Amino acid sequence: MSSNNTQKPLVSVIIPSYNHVDFLEERLQSILQQSYQDFELIILDDCSTDNSMEVIRKYADDPHVTHVIRNDKNSGSPFKQWYKGITLAQGDIIWIAECDDCCSLDMLERLVRMYQQYDCSFAFARSKVVNEKGEVQYISQRQFKRDRHWDGQTFIKKYLCLSNTVRNASSVIFSKQNALSISKEFMEYKESGDWVFWTDMALKGNVAVIAEPLNKFRVYAESNTSKTSKSGKLDKEDKRVFDRLKTKGLMPCTTSFIKQKRMAKRILRGGVIYANEEVRQEVKNIWNLSPIYYVLGHLAIKFHQLFK
Repeated sequence: MSSNNTQKPLVSVIIPSYNHVDFLEERLQSILQQSYQDFELIILDDCSTDNSMEVIRKYADDPHVTHVIRNDKNSGSPFKQWYKGITLAQGDIIWIAECDDCCSLDMLERLVRMYQQYDCSFAFARSKVVNEKGEVQYISQRQFKRDRHWDGQTFIKKYLCLSNTVRNASSVIFSKQNALSISKEFMEYKESGDWVFWTDMALKGNVAVIAEPLNKFRVYAESNTSKTSKSGKLDKEDKRVFDRLKTKGLMPCTTSFIKQKRMAKRILRGGVIYANEEVRQEVKNIWNLSPIYYVLGHLAIKFHQLFK
């Protein structure tokens, strides 16, 4: 389904929708009411089994909407939907707005200004982490205390080696041209593809952040983020990203040491992190850490218990 829009928008907003009917209305409204209006909206439903399409159809005739596409079967990876949306996009700038998140109504305007000011490959805002009721749990990405910008390699080595500090795609706008030119390896992942994506995008240019938390990132018991942590899928794929960063020479020795110590601590915590002992053992086997990291991890846990 396409609109009759003939003027090319600067921004293409992509909503990858899957089984989040309870949040779709809020998500769509938080996009359509943005103070910045030079955008098209592409809605991609990945064969939802709830009533998501009923909500989506209500918005299909909105002038901003250029595509509503429903997959006949689930793609198996959100990153395949990302790429599908990017290839459909008319705009030079892409915003992937996850269907269970929302944001302040000036987020896009402020991100576009920052993106253009520093000639970015991508720019992002900090996020408020909220629960299923929209109640704020905490403000994420505490390391970004003020608006800043970096060249991409510096950003990777300072902020993208230990973990994916970008956290949530809904908080980011990025270059379509760069996204189409990077490796398609990110689509091979089901959980950590965003970490690979932002790393490769950072290698293409500058990165900027708005310190104010303009995005709302929804995390709750049934969210994908929570499920993948419990299943161990996230930690298993993170090992692939860790090895990839080392191979590309983007992982400083000190950062490598800290990352492995942190993983040992997670594995030692076992049931607090993972669904069961079998999952914990699978993660432990995949990471194959030296015993020294478990000694250090155990000491870190004990130290934390003493002073909490």
